[in-house]
Amino acid sequence: MEAEKISFVEYQCPSCGADLHYREDQFMITCKYCGARVERELDRTAQDKVNAAKQLGIVKRYIEDTNTLNALRKKQKNAKDRVKLCSENALVEPNFIERFPFIILLVLIPLAAFMIFASKGDISVIILLTIIMAVSVIVFIVQTLKGKEKKRLASEAKARIDAAQQELVQAGDELEAFEKKFNKDVIPEKYRSMDSLKYLEHVFETAQACTMGEGFKLCDDYQAQKRIEEMKSEQLARVAMMTDTIRREQRYGSDDIRNFSIFGGASKKTTTDLMEAYANAKQKMNNNKRG
Repeated sequence: MEAEKISFVEYQCPSCGADLHYREDQFMITCKYCGARVERELDRTAQDKVNAAKQLGIVKRYIEDTNTLNALRKKQKNAKDRVKLCSENALVEPNFIERFPFIILLVLIPLAAFMIFASKGDISVIILLTIIMAVSVIVFIVQTLKGKEKKRLASEAKARIDAAQQELVQAGDELEAFEKKFNKDVIPEKYRSMDSLKYLEHVFETAQACTMGEGFKLCDDYQAQKRIEEMKSEQLARVAMMTDTIRREQRYGSDDIRNFSIFGGASKKTTTDLMEAYANAKQKMNNNKRG
């Protein structure tokens, strides 16, 4: 059986000008010379462009609905936080004396009259009782004012809590109503991140894909390439860290790499290849010392 022939398309990197070779079914590659991610422009029929525009509208609507859903969830969370904050800041209700300050006078006035009568006109007792009565009147006035102020503040706090609870109920109703009409199944869960949605929007906008299936395939390729680039960046960072650590060893003469705080707990994260490279470098360094 004759093997299927793979066709390639030549294309020029827009970043460095290098000649690139795509497979005929490949829309995106990474330039091996400058590392730029390159997307090939495709010749599309008018019907393909119509289909791409239709899918673009679906994706854009999904992005708008996702943003609206996130905004409603944030609104509900903020309403919950306000209810909690208002409840925590609610003032203590007036105490018994602040509610009924006249109790002070009802107790002290009869007591003072009885003591004056019992003292039989003793001037010192009368003066003392007069001072006590004056202080009692002042306390009565202060407690009355404090009680009124606390009642006012408590009433305002209750009004704020009621308003916050009403806002929470309204936000919950809006969220529930929107979730009922929002059809999440239009886009599979795997592609619902904003990064994936934005890339789908891009491929339909540039007519690189005409159907959702094509768009999802390109999105898979994009995410795979992105993960490879991230892994490369992590590896480069680890190599740079080990290089710096080896230099520190050479400078300070440490026998154990784990004594350096810069290395931290990274030994558990490094790959076997990196650890082997480090061991070889350390062995070479020790041989140089002996020589």
